[in-house]
Amino acid sequence: MTAAHGVQGTLDELGTPLAEVTFVVVDLETTGGSPSESAITEIGAVKVRGGAELGDFGTLVDPGARSRRSSPRSPASPPRW
Repeated sequence: MTAAHGVQGTLDELGTPLAEVTFVVVDLETTGGSPSESAITEIGAVKVRGGAELGDFGTLVDPGARSRRSSPRSPASPPRW
């Protein structure tokens, strides 16, 4: 059975068990919750397959705006995004 147009299918309908799929989980940290007034300050990603972590990535980003949060681990000049 396949999902109807516009309806999300189930994992069973994908045909490949999730444990056999390689995927990346992405996390973004921002200066706030408004897309028009906030900017990205940190990007993180983890590559996973079969429940095992295959690799990760993380970086701070200079959003060009002042963050409402401060962190002692913030570098003096993080990369611009």
